[in-house]
Amino acid sequence: MLRTLLGLVLTDVSGRVLWTNQPAKTILEQKDGLFIKDGHLAVGRHTEHKKLQKLIGAAVRGEAPNESDAFLMLATRRNGKGPQLVQILPVEIQISPDGERAEALIILKDTAYSAEHYLDQAEAVFGLSEAERRVAERLLQGQSVTEISQSLGRTISTIRSELKSMFRKMDINRQAQAIQALLSFPGFTAGEYPSYRVRRRAGSRASHRQNGPRNALET
Repeated sequence: MLRTLLGLVLTDVSGRVLWTNQPAKTILEQKDGLFIKDGHLAVGRHTEHKKLQKLIGAAVRGEAPNESDAFLMLATRRNGKGPQLVQILPVEIQISPDGERAEALIILKDTAYSAEHYLDQAEAVFGLSEAERRVAERLLQGQSVTEISQSLGRTISTIRSELKSMFRKMDINRQAQAIQALLSFPGFTAGEYPSYRVRRRAGSRASHRQNGPRNALET
């Protein structure tokens, strides 16, 4: 069975790392995209690092922006491979007997892993055209709309039109959601999951215990 690197990291509200699974250790030790600095989760690009800190804080405060109670961002990698997809979930986990608690679960997924498999599945499931598949492939490589336009030799308006068509087929409206959907097909195992309690925002269903993330990143 194919296996993708799906890393899990538990942090406190400041981003201090309290626990990681083995795939997360592998990803973070590469120090390309996300890594650990002074015991805290960090991102190479300053703007992305600030965004990560902001998302962790907002998630812990229960300011979930969508129906899945999840926060998404992309972490750029220096080696030219596709970005790392980062999802943040608010959790409540007691880490140690003295009461130390994890408040955020960070899910890391390497978009560079077996891209052809993801694209083949997306083409079949969503009915993507060949042009849309080429755009999707470059999204997985972390390219912007302008970069996709340049690499394919097509106008920006044409690329935007193909993105809109692809988003409509996938029932989404953001590039990060597109990458999330492309990486969400069966046949990939996530490795070890801790048992955790997801914190719901006010007015939503009560918290419940789960084994692993029940959202579009679930494999």
